Amino acid sequence: MSVSSVFLRRHAITAAWEGGWSNHPADPGGKTMYGITEKVWIAWNKAKGILKPKPVRQITRAEAEEIYYQNYWLAAGCDKLKPGVDLCTYDSSVNSGVSRARSWLRASIGGSDLETVRKMCAKRLSFLRALKNYAVFGKGWLNRVTDVEAKATKLVLENEGAGKNTISSTLKAGANTAANNAAKADTRVKVSGTATTVAGGGTYVAPDTVPVDAITSNADIVSTWLLGGVITVGVVVMAYFVIRSMIEKSRAKSFEGASA
Repeated sequence: MSVSSVFLRRHAITAAWEGGWSNHPADPGGKTMYGITEKVWIAWNKAKGILKPKPVRQITRAEAEEIYYQNYWLAAGCDKLKPGVDLCTYDSSVNSGVSRARSWLRASIGGSDLETVRKMCAKRLSFLRALKNYAVFGKGWLNRVTDVEAKATKLVLENEGAGKNTISSTLKAGANTAANNAAKADTRVKVSGTATTVAGGGTYVAPDTVPVDAITSNADIVSTWLLGGVITVGVVVMAYFVIRSMIEKSRAKSFEGASA
């Protein structure tokens, strides 16, 4: 079966994040090769009348691409979407399911394609941050979503006929804005955390004595604060800005990379 050239270009971005063989104990998908879980592989073969397929670890890239094309790209209707929006929808479908990705798409349309891309990625991050295994996979998910947002933004601009210089300057402006937002969030982390306590555990949090990067680079500390007992308003506010800083720093790096 042949797959479209547009799909292959978009899939190359997604495939870079899916990787090769994986069997992480915290991943509910279990055994996975090129992002294809054993469950999906078995179901795919069963539909073709193959009841005893080879182990999922032995699948080829071509076999994986065929599954991605049918089960995610076409199933999510990405072949009918405009450049950039198709990438956001496709990568979301692979990472979080076709139904959820389509729901995010429907909730995000109504403005420009750039706005649709931005809104979809924001909704996706909100969903991922609420998952129980975010502490394990959160950093990778965050970098993946911001990478997709930046590259989808580039695709939208290309489709609208923008020149290379305009595209580069627009992406660099996005990177600068994100970096400035991260710096503002870091400042609020320090201000919000000064003399903040978490009742019950008697923990004293004084970010003025701890480098901001040491806080924002470790999402676990936020979970510890939020689960440590009765939470003060200061800790909640601090946790919000810690998360905002992490997101904006990742966006800055992704948009800068896409502008090159």
